[in-house]
Amino acid sequence: MARRTLPPYQPKRMAWRREINARVQERRRALKLSYRKDDKLAVSIRLYLQRPGHRSMMDVDNCAKQIVDALQGRFGGTKKKKYGKRLIPNDSQVWRLIVEKMPPPKQAADSGGRLTVTKHSA
Repeated sequence: MARRTLPPYQPKRMAWRREINARVQERRRALKLSYRKDDKLAVSIRLYLQRPGHRSMMDVDNCAKQIVDALQGRFGGTKKKKYGKRLIPNDSQVWRLIVEKMPPPKQAADSGGRLTVTKHSA
């Protein structure tokens, strides 16, 4: 999957996940992209956090969890499992994960970051 622009971070987790998923699905359809259950994947996330407070307070692992859940179309907690369209069947397929956070560059001031998903070559 080519690089995809993430929506800006928002504290409402499910709303952010849904917006991420919508953008991923748009890109998936355009590229006619799909991954199988046995594919090993590499995910790279670059978060552009608009507010300095978010940059200092947000844990990259929590942001990564939200994004990876969006990739598998997961929109509910453990008791209410709600699923939407998936790019990846299961997050256990992620063999490599790179996450970084930074202030947005001027040319991407309205972006929430970049997301890249590719097949992992072990």
